[in-house]
Amino acid sequence: LGDVILIKPVLELLSKHEKNVNIWLVSSIKHKEIFEGIPNVNFIGVDLKLQHKSIFKLLRFINLETKGIDFDYLYDFHDVIRTKILRILLKSRFVEFKVIKKERLLKKKIIRKKISLKKLKHTTERYRECLSCHFPRILNIPLERSITKIVSSKKKIGIAPFAAHSSKIWPIENYHPIISKFKDFEFILFAFGEKEITAANKVIAEHKNCSLVSPNISIIEQMNLINEFDVFISMDSANMHLGCLTSTTVISIWGPTHYYLGFG
Repeated sequence: LGDVILIKPVLELLSKHEKNVNIWLVSSIKHKEIFEGIPNVNFIGVDLKLQHKSIFKLLRFINLETKGIDFDYLYDFHDVIRTKILRILLKSRFVEFKVIKKERLLKKKIIRKKISLKKLKHTTERYRECLSCHFPRILNIPLERSITKIVSSKKKIGIAPFAAHSSKIWPIENYHPIISKFKDFEFILFAFGEKEITAANKVIAEHKNCSLVSPNISIIEQMNLINEFDVFISMDSANMHLGCLTSTTVISIWGPTHYYLGFG
């Protein structure tokens, strides 16, 4: 999800400044809401777990959804085995294709300490560079926040204390002194799934100024809520990238991962 969120501001930029360009975006159906409302972006939602598990079912679905359309370019923003096969099988339908430069080998060398740590290009910039080979002017236009700031009458701080990998999670008990110190703020914790909710409720039980976000909140609703916060505290997670689409200041906490490697 994090990678997908990082594509959003780039497509918004392209759509705004290249109004004659029509885009078909293939991604998981659960990501559809993220891209709704972007002019000239047509979302093709796939279900990789059930309906389109095999590469040939996926290929058939894409061809059916784009039947009769003549494409100029294909951009592979993922560059994994599945997308490599797809771009070969779809080659006849496109004039040209471009692939994002992820520099995986360089990242591995840094992680294994074969070369010194250095700050790499942000993933969003990699997406933009991939598109700029055909739309060069987008390189010189600043990326914008997806939504403008909403000034709330209440003083609120959001906390997203969880991540997909347990090693990325700052121990949740560390938030007690923060919540206690800022008693005039309302704290809203982001927790989804039984395990996360149970852990978050242990914190909430000790603080009157603390509550839990609704478990049924959508991605867009999450963005709008984050946009109301004075500050949003997050792990290296999809929540962090979501917060960066808003106009709220994001404080990200990093553990074994490093923000220099393209995701800070």
